[in-house]
This record gives sequence, structure tokens and C-alpha cells, in this order.
Amino acid sequence: MLKDYFRKIFKKFTFSKGEDSSKRMFKPYKDWKILVISFSVGLIISIGLNTYLSVRIIDNSFLTTLAPVNSGPVLDRAGLTKVLSDFAAKEAFLANPSATTSPVVDPSR
Repeated sequence: MLKDYFRKIFKKFTFSKGEDSSKRMFKPYKDWKILVISFSVGLIISIGLNTYLSVRIIDNSFLTTLAPVNSGPVLDRAGLTKVLSDFAAKEAFLANPSATTSPVVDPSR
């Protein structure tokens, strides 16, 4: 019983229903019917999606932005003053390069 059911389903998806001995006969009307139906379904889906997006954009509900909840990141003032003091110390150290001696031997002198 189940075997006959699957055989009927399999015959629906084959090229012919047994009229051709080699079972290679194509059905161009069936192919065109499938092609036109799939194109029509795709066209209807595309029209529906475009209409939906157009209505959402016209209503201004598609491109809306929410107000930010946070006021922004908090600035670490202690770390900033430490970094700025380090930069000031480096600037004072490099202000007069002839006064500072290098621990690296320079062979060009």
C-alpha cells in the first residue's frame, strides 16, 4: 500500500506517464507552465515587498532614530593628568638634546 503511494508520487515527477518506452519524452507545456508560475509568484512577492517598503518610508517609520539613552563615556581625569604629566616630562627631557648624554656608544664621533 505504501509502496503504491510512493510509486504514484514518483510517476508525477518523471518525464512521462509511461507512454514512451524509453521514458525520455519531455513535456514543454509543463515546463513553460512551471516557468510562468514561478515568475508570477516571484513578481507578486517583489511587488508586495516594494509596496510595503514604500508605505513604511512614506510614513517615516522605517528610517527613524531613537534618542541616545547615555550621555556619553565618562572621562578619567586622573589618568589623563598622569599621561599629560608624562608627556610634559618627556618634552622637558628632549628639549635640549645636547645636554643629555646617551648611554649608547655612537661610532661616528
